[in-house]
Amino acid sequence: MNAALPVLLLLAAQSAEESPVVRDAMFYVQENEGGQPATRRTIVVPLRTGQCYGWALRVEPEERTVSIREVFELPAPGNWNVGDQMSAVARNARTAVTQFEAPLSEGVITHGWCVAEGDPAGPHRIRVYHGETLLRDFRFTVTAETR
Repeated sequence: MNAALPVLLLLAAQSAEESPVVRDAMFYVQENEGGQPATRRTIVVPLRTGQCYGWALRVEPEERTVSIREVFELPAPGNWNVGDQMSAVARNARTAVTQFEAPLSEGVITHGWCVAEGDPAGPHRIRVYHGETLLRDFRFTVTAETR
């Protein structure tokens, strides 16, 4: 028996796995209202170090876990904090790929980021995939605050 066959069968099974059914999607910023954390649906993120933001997909709840791939594009090179989930940063430092496992049992897939010192202002884009299926394309703008 070919030793590579079980690996190929496993890869074929993963790619054939159905993508989660997305019911709603939102992009948000996290705020602090009266000492309590809150989320606000928006596509504008203040360029403020420590300002957190993210996306959420409301999906059909299922008792399984799926692999999610997030492709994050910046308008200019960024300072990527490479963590456990990040699998690649482009040479031009404008694009990073993050992969993680997401349980579907609660009916939500979400991921977030926080503005870091030196992050660029301008249009940003996050594409969320399951396998080769695009689940959602989030476009948002990081804007310098005016005082």
